[in-house]
Amino acid sequence: MTEVRVTLVLPCLNESAGLRTLMGALEKAFSQTPHLTVTALFVDDGSTDDTQRVLQRFASRIRYVYQNNRGLSAARNTG
Repeated sequence: MTEVRVTLVLPCLNESAGLRTLMGALEKAFSQTPHLTVTALFVDDGSTDDTQRVLQRFASRIRYVYQNNRGLSAARNTG
């Protein structure tokens, strides 16, 4: 079977509480799909909470980019 690669671009701003739930769901997706390579790219659009600290716990499974707050569209474009 051919391997499929997917990159999820996930803009975030002060989402530390919600990220814990999302990362649990992503962990299940990472582990249950043998022919699918999922890359989760989080673009932090200037968070002032502990979003970066939460995402650092998953550093081996995700990509993380920080930028000064420029809005949702700019975060998507960065991704």
